[in-house]
Amino acid sequence: MAERKISIHQLPKSPGYLKCWGPRPGNVWIDFDVASLEQVVLAELSEDPALMKLYGPEAKPNQCVYLFSGASYPVVGDQIRKLYDPDNPPATAELLEEVKHKLKQPRGLAKRWKLGLSYGMRAGKLQRESRLAGVELTYEQAQGIVAADKRLYVGVTRWQEQLEQEWEDRGGWVYDGLGCPTCVCADKKKDLVNRVCQKTGHSILMQLVYIISKNVEAQKAPMWPVIVDFHDETIWEVPLTFAPRAVKLVGDSLARLNKELGGTIPMRGAVNVVHNLAEAKCE
Repeated sequence: MAERKISIHQLPKSPGYLKCWGPRPGNVWIDFDVASLEQVVLAELSEDPALMKLYGPEAKPNQCVYLFSGASYPVVGDQIRKLYDPDNPPATAELLEEVKHKLKQPRGLAKRWKLGLSYGMRAGKLQRESRLAGVELTYEQAQGIVAADKRLYVGVTRWQEQLEQEWEDRGGWVYDGLGCPTCVCADKKKDLVNRVCQKTGHSILMQLVYIISKNVEAQKAPMWPVIVDFHDETIWEVPLTFAPRAVKLVGDSLARLNKELGGTIPMRGAVNVVHNLAEAKCE
């Protein structure tokens, strides 16, 4: 019988299953998820005006990138704008959740489209993806959605053109957001923006993990990595009695990270004490 291995990075998002993953008796997990890591990197590097509205230093709270984007898309835009104003988002997180619930179907479509468009999806693929979601679009409607996204995120389009020119000038590589060379094959050139953002985002997470590790060492803290590199998240185990100090340690590490990065947009995120992986991933 073939050996079966578990991929920690590809766990099914089932609360019942994820509850099986938890700390040892008497311990808890300290979970930190960098909020919108790759989108913040994209906003920082591209200086796109729309992304700055969502993530920049002056961004209003309670925004939703999918409703924000969908408000400009044909097919779903009119319906979304009745309940969601991109320039004046809901006043509270609770009101935002109500709007998301009422706009579940158009938001779901906008999310599907936005995620695909972020990876270079074109009109034909967008039309097929919509059909899988039970929505029939004409090719012209699909083209309109692609065009609307480009108009909304014009700064990203401009930055992509700059990256492509850099890629040409350097013979197949560019610098990422931290100044590290990033090679990209010719057939992946259309994915330059995502390659740079993902690589930069991962390097930022690793920089944070390094700072946490040095603080753990300096303070002789009883903290042990559980899933130290979880895409844009890191999880550590500590004794229950040490949890408040561990939360502060991670918060202090984040402050130091932002000081070292020196970016326009600080990295953010909540440090949570959780009792299993379901609490970290599903709540």
